[in-house]
Amino acid sequence: MAYPSYPPGKIILLDEIENNTKNWFGEYLRIAGKLIYHNTTKNIAVIEQNIKYTSNKEKQREGHLHEKFKIKNCFLIVDTKLVEDEPYKECKIAEFLGLLINDNDSVSKFYQLPQKIQDIINADIQRTNYPLLEARIFRNVDFMDMDLYQDVINMRNKYEQ
Repeated sequence: MAYPSYPPGKIILLDEIENNTKNWFGEYLRIAGKLIYHNTTKNIAVIEQNIKYTSNKEKQREGHLHEKFKIKNCFLIVDTKLVEDEPYKECKIAEFLGLLINDNDSVSKFYQLPQKIQDIINADIQRTNYPLLEARIFRNVDFMDMDLYQDVINMRNKYEQ
């Protein structure tokens, strides 16, 4: 059986999408986060990343250790209709590879979420758009250390600048 070939996807943190959403539309991304919601009937999932940051971003990028940091909760809605049936387990770490699109129409996946999940997503910031990852590939990566994952991505971003 031949499987479709997809681009590898750029590995990013969810705060990169939240900080500059329009730049990521149309890009293939690979994003890992805690699966906080999944509905197989509606083919929708929500992942969360707890991004650590300090008030001095430059020091964070340089890899200096900080005793005081804040956590920013970032969320992404994932359309799972193109992913084969997988054993999705809430509160486990999942990685999705897919195409990021703008989901601002009246039948937005956001409005198909339960009110409780909508409130969680909108708790920190009032959003004007809801990016949607059209997932092509899913894998369970519950073994992944998310703090190390974030540190590696921050180092890679610093190197690419």
